[in-house]
Amino acid sequence: ASMVGPESSYYIKKCDTASKSSCVSTANVRQLDLYLPPWTSDKSADEVMSRLKGAIVADSACQIVKQEGNLYLKVEAKRNDLFSSVDEL
Repeated sequence: ASMVGPESSYYIKKCDTASKSSCVSTANVRQLDLYLPPWTSDKSADEVMSRLKGAIVADSACQIVKQEGNLYLKVEAKRNDLFSSVDEL
């Protein structure tokens, strides 16, 4: 999926090195310690989304909070920590 800019509903902010939170992003190409390459697949977008959703549903710590077709999926993952932190994927 392409990201148009901050006004896009698909925009993902770059990780902030000043933040104490753990963060990696496909948008951090200039900070390799915070960068992970985007996933690629030779499968159709429908199949990839189906497999991804299956893995998320199988994990009781994860919850799908928003989906738009087979291009966008927002997930919250609860950590098992003292603060009951929630990661956004």
